[in-house]
Amino acid sequence: MNELPRFQNQFQKTSRHSLVSNLLCCPITLETITDIRQLCYKAFNELMRRNLPQISFF
Repeated sequence: MNELPRFQNQFQKTSRHSLVSNLLCCPITLETITDIRQLCYKAFNELMRRNLPQISFF
């Protein structure tokens, strides 16, 4: 959980192209996968929380 601010700052400062390069070059470890998964989960939850009133399932 403590790694999330570091990832968020990196995402804000880095362009998409170099971000992809960084992800491809960084060694994929279980910790890295867990950090990315947690970040995606938090981002998805935030997106759902913001958009839920406008989403209609019918």
